Amino acid sequence: MNTDNLMAIGEALFHLVDNDANLQDLLRNINQFAIALIPAEVCTIWIREGQDNIIIAKGTAYPHCYINPNLGGETIKMRDGPGVGFTAHMAFQFATFPERYAVFNLSYAALVGHQAFRGGKPANPYFQTSTTSLSILCAPIRDKITNNFIAMIKVENKLNPWGFPSGESFTPDEAELLKKYADLLGNKILSHLEYDLEEKVKKLV
Repeated sequence: MNTDNLMAIGEALFHLVDNDANLQDLLRNINQFAIALIPAEVCTIWIREGQDNIIIAKGTAYPHCYINPNLGGETIKMRDGPGVGFTAHMAFQFATFPERYAVFNLSYAALVGHQAFRGGKPANPYFQTSTTSLSILCAPIRDKITNNFIAMIKVENKLNPWGFPSGESFTPDEAELLKKYADLLGNKILSHLEYDLEEKVKKLV
């Protein structure tokens, strides 16, 4: 996937924004394009709410959004510490240490050895094949002017050559590609909605 492909995705997403697509459809498309860029089992985008929370809107996790579009959203408190879970941990790091964390790229071995690990409980309803996170690639989305952390995009469970989830980390090229995609989203897509993004997404939880 080259820069031209990424620019074409950006133009397609901006077209949705420019034509007042509803937020749920926009987030579904963002996640679907991410999986086209980086083969993985699932993609979710999490929107920051206030100073402390991060939200996934209902019916936006790809590909589950097309199988069960009414699957509810979720609000998670951004925090750090033993057993808090990786969504809470990564959001906290992105919000608190903007210069330290550009991306998280974690294999299953790295997940289970991390203090945020919750024990691999099969609690995530968004996976189609797996019952838990086997690998995670996650990048922050920041406002193009203020550099504020406004969201994050997370792909989970890298696919092996046969199309099954593996516990391997994502490649450096895939990590760099997700960073560029997140920058595009911050610069050209979500930053255009920032002033009402939080209120819109709260209606979708």
